[in-house]
Amino acid sequence: MKSCEEIAEGIFIIRTPLDENCHVASYLLVSRKQAVIIDTGLEKSGAQLCALVQKLGIAVNDVQAIINTHSHHDHIGSNAELKHVFQCPVIAHKFAVAWIENHQQQFDEFLGHYEDICPVPAKVEQSFFENLGQESTVDQVFDQLFLYRVGDRQINLVPTAGHSKDSIVVLDTSTSTVISGDSLMGRGVAGALPQYDDLAAYRDTLVRVAHLCPEKLFSSHFSPHYGNDVEAFINDSFQMTLYIEKVVADILLRQTEYSLLQLAREVCAAMNAGFNIQTLYTIEAHVNEKEYWRLK
Repeated sequence: MKSCEEIAEGIFIIRTPLDENCHVASYLLVSRKQAVIIDTGLEKSGAQLCALVQKLGIAVNDVQAIINTHSHHDHIGSNAELKHVFQCPVIAHKFAVAWIENHQQQFDEFLGHYEDICPVPAKVEQSFFENLGQESTVDQVFDQLFLYRVGDRQINLVPTAGHSKDSIVVLDTSTSTVISGDSLMGRGVAGALPQYDDLAAYRDTLVRVAHLCPEKLFSSHFSPHYGNDVEAFINDSFQMTLYIEKVVADILLRQTEYSLLQLAREVCAAMNAGFNIQTLYTIEAHVNEKEYWRLK
């Protein structure tokens, strides 16, 4: 798999290794020598993106904006560097602002959310901050459909909560392409369960993206999807929520009084999935969807 390539007309992907089993993608969308960056990946992604802009002969002041699909650390790592280099605004959902602008707050509220039951391992904390460059401000925010032009191309920024409340997808109407960030999580990344903090919102997002009828779908951690594979990936994402729901129900029907941590570990064991802190969000989202379940 190439670290940099054109995967659709005027859409370039930069892949940066996140760990042994996973990469994170950033995108450069180009039209008439105008460009936008969609997600800046990790701190080390910045140099790759700068090199790509230079290789394509795009002038520094023709990079119009940085668009973040959400605020998680592996999508904003080079925001400050690239904003400085290209002197361009950062655009994001209004709920993304706090975590983009304050990395410590993101760590405390995201990975540290379950600190009382699942302390953050030291190596996870170290990796979190090593992958982030300097903090940057967000210059333009939205909380509903936002229309934007790049050269002669129309792109729509579509709120798609579920993975996180600040998630969006970018629809390039000229090529019928959706750049989805983490809004669709398939069967999970690097052997872990898909992550979402609101099950109903996540399923609504899957339906919303399906109704956009994209011919191409490019996410942050998966290979590009084209044609019939797009529908299959959306369906897989939805079916995975049903599978997790069944496993959670099977476990809780045997014994309703589980701690969240205990339940999450049992679900992962039953599904042969790796456990991480983000798993707790997914399992809690399933429990919250069924008001008759009670955790200790």
